Amino acid sequence: MALLLTLVILMLLSIFMVEFSFQTTLETRGIRNFQASFQARNAVKSMLKAVLEGLQTRDEITFFRQDLQFLQELNALAGVENASILNPPPPTQLPQGVLEDFEDIVFYSPVIRPIDHLFNLNRLLREGTPIPGNDYDLRLSTQFFQMVSNFPITTVDGVPLEAGIPSYLTENQVMQIYGNIFDWLDAKDGEMPYTTPYLGSIGAEQLSYLDYGQETIVKNRGLDHLDELRLIMGFRESGIPWESWERYFTTYPVGKPPEAGSPTGESRLNVNLATEEEIIEFLNRFDQDRIPSELFKSNIQEYVINAANIALVLKQQEETTGPLNMMVDAEYRQAGSIQSALDADPTTNYLPRQAEQKFFVRFSQWYQIRLKAEMDGVLASVEAIVQIQRDDQGEPIKDGMFIHHFSLN
Repeated sequence: MALLLTLVILMLLSIFMVEFSFQTTLETRGIRNFQASFQARNAVKSMLKAVLEGLQTRDEITFFRQDLQFLQELNALAGVENASILNPPPPTQLPQGVLEDFEDIVFYSPVIRPIDHLFNLNRLLREGTPIPGNDYDLRLSTQFFQMVSNFPITTVDGVPLEAGIPSYLTENQVMQIYGNIFDWLDAKDGEMPYTTPYLGSIGAEQLSYLDYGQETIVKNRGLDHLDELRLIMGFRESGIPWESWERYFTTYPVGKPPEAGSPTGESRLNVNLATEEEIIEFLNRFDQDRIPSELFKSNIQEYVINAANIALVLKQQEETTGPLNMMVDAEYRQAGSIQSALDADPTTNYLPRQAEQKFFVRFSQWYQIRLKAEMDGVLASVEAIVQIQRDDQGEPIKDGMFIHHFSLN
């Protein structure tokens, strides 16, 4: 009996020790993960502080072309050569120890992206109560169409497409998405969906969602974040990768500062930081091939027709002064310098003098920042949308920095 009791006690003790060991392992692992998370977060916060300091204190051209030249080297390490400043690749893991002060941290290539050229979807609400098919709406919907109709789709009915010849949405499919976004934003819930004489009724008000068995509540006001697009009918079914929407669209009043009474502003391309291809692509969004003749503006179409010549002139190379005599892209620092460059070249000197009124800027004011780091398998990331107000010379204005979005994960 005593032997049996001893065996029972030993068995219970063994079970207790196993449970204690398991709990201790979990606690140790939890502490280790907490410490790793703390260090990774500190690393990305330190990076963000350095980026904001650079944006606030440095000349923008110098900051992106020289101070951040190491970004090109980091992207090259990640297998991306000649990465675009305006459309950089997503964060890619870099070799451990690339920063001496954080030898144990694995960093990802940072994204510091000027975004004044993006299309602000909240511009659809600029006139308060937008009217489908009016002059303003036609111009916005045409820009939207010129952009989205060039987005390759990767799935049809949720099934991935085979690699090969790219597929695109039809005009009706693109405009269906536009109409659905329009109805998501406007305040006239329960009334007629987005309707134009040319396309008919193609929008989606609350009843449309209910008819499809969706319990989504139509917002009927502006978008706070681009992610809200995922809630809009037809968006997920479109087959367009999310990366395409992020590359071209925003919900912030980027570009030309908004006029009094308008919360939106208008897209403008930073010529100093854009590539030749990006200038052509930006101008092509203003193509008026869908605009009725009575609303057609020849001064805008001239820039579309001559997009290649404009890009070639504005991105011509200049020889630097100094011992290296390097060839670099021309710089446009003074007001009117972009227009002057076009006026001085015989291939563009006949164009309407509206380069800086309608299309281009010399410096940016809005930036998207994405930073990512990893410690012992624990990831930390920062995302921010930052506005840096600048004077006519492009210099940051004192106390002119505003963080419109910030998340730390």
